[in-house]
Formats: sequence, C-alpha cells, structure tokens
Amino acid sequence: MLAQERQQRITELLQKNGFVKVSDLSRQFNVSMETIRRDMDALESQGILKKTHGGAMLDDGVKSVPPISQRLTINAQKKEEIAHLAVSLINEDDSVIFDSGTTTMAIARAITNISIKVITNDIHVADELAAKDKIDLMVTGGTLLKGSYSLVGPECTSAFQRINADKLLLAASGVDILSGLTVSNALEAEAKRHMIASTKEIILVADSSKFGKRSLISYAPLSAVNIIITNSDIPHDVEDAITEMGIRLYKT
Repeated sequence: MLAQERQQRITELLQKNGFVKVSDLSRQFNVSMETIRRDMDALESQGILKKTHGGAMLDDGVKSVPPISQRLTINAQKKEEIAHLAVSLINEDDSVIFDSGTTTMAIARAITNISIKVITNDIHVADELAAKDKIDLMVTGGTLLKGSYSLVGPECTSAFQRINADKLLLAASGVDILSGLTVSNALEAEAKRHMIASTKEIILVADSSKFGKRSLISYAPLSAVNIIITNSDIPHDVEDAITEMGIRLYKT
C-alpha cells in the first residue's frame, strides 16, 4: 500500500472514530510504528489531525462532507444561479474541464446550444452532457469514489496530464483564506491538483456557504484561482481578501 492510500485510510478512520492509535494502525497496515508516525506528521501538516500521546485525533476545525445524495439538495437555487453565470463565461469551441461536484453538475444542466470540448471525472456530469449533441465529451478513467461519483486514482491523473484545457470549472468542499481550497479525500485532492496544472484559466464555482469552511485536505492556495463565481452573501472580509489577491469575483 502506498503512503497516500494509507494516509487516506487513516483519515477515514479518524472521520469514523475521532481517534486512532499508532500501535493499532501499525498492526492493521503491517508497517512499522515509525512509518505510521511519518504518516501522522504528513497529515498534521495538512491540518487533518492533531497528534496525541500514542495516537492522533481529528482536528477540531475539519468539516466532514455529506454524501452527494444530500448535497444535491443543499443550496440548490444558489448553485443554479452560479451555473447560469458560469455558462456565460464559456466561449464557443472552448475546451473545459468539469471538476466533480454538485455545482459543476448544475452547470452541465444549464449548458445549451454551445459547441465545446469537455473533460470530466464526474459520472453524473458525463451522464448529463452525453445527451447534448454539441458537446464533445471525454471521461477520464479511474476508480469510482463512493459517495461522490467521481473518478480518482492514477488513471484519472494520467488523463489530466495529457490535457491542455482552456478553462477549469473547479469545485471545493471548503474555501478558507489561510488553508485555501480543501476537500475530504486525498485521491480527490490529487485529481484536482492535476486539473489545475492542465488548465489556462481556473474558475472556482462555490456557493457562499463554502467560504470560511475547511475540509480535510488542502489541494491548492486560493491565489491559484483566476476567477471566483459565488453568491452575493459571501462574507465581506472574504470578499476583501479575494480582491486584494487580484482574483476576479463574480457574484450572482
């Protein structure tokens, strides 16, 4: 088992139990306790856990993410508003990466009568766009991440390494000025890093409830984003910080 996979399993155990012991993890993964301590050091540096004597506990500031069946109904109107604004920024013949998420799903639904090339690792997004005649659709390979319907892993990241897209519609579970863009899964975070590296213009699409929240894993600083599309009730201090970074902000 690779270190990244082991660390993801550790985060899942932390989410489930709130606390893990070094000795138990060493036996479970059949590795030395020193290896587990190095994993914990890596996870602590990402703000995921706090080390304790003989183990670790989930960082108090970390937020878990509900399954997609629940997220589809959360702030649905706000996501639709963001979607229509996002579509207005897409040009004919653009190549666009659609990240996995309920807001990007709303954008896929809102797209009509425009010829673009789409690359996505989201099964729901792909299903929505497959029925639209003017969409040239590419779906990455990968392992299906249960609960989100996104594809992750080496096959997914390898696909993005071969892509040079015009735009990326990027999602996040949490957006924090200090922690940046965050998600709950290490493999999903890795996929997003490769999307960012494969794109000329990065557009973060996130409803206002995501700002000021921090999920398990940071995958990019906020300064990596070119454009943010969100709702008008974004906190004023966050809006000021975004403006100071030189990021273009669109509010619905």
